[in-house]
Amino acid sequence: MDKKLVALSVSQLLFSFATYMHDAYLPVYLQDVLGLSNTKIGAAQGVAQMLCQFAKGFAGVAGDILDC
Repeated sequence: MDKKLVALSVSQLLFSFATYMHDAYLPVYLQDVLGLSNTKIGAAQGVAQMLCQFAKGFAGVAGDILDC
């Protein structure tokens, strides 16, 4: 098996695991420990998603410019 493929697969697995952990437990922490309302938690997650989409768009344009 190709070592690069294995490394890519392992990194994707870890990234997915971290994402699922973040999405599952962060709202609980924000509400129980920090005392935020559901509205504030939703707004924070909405801002995070918006920034993620902007970053994807920027990365796509940068990739096209750099011809990667």
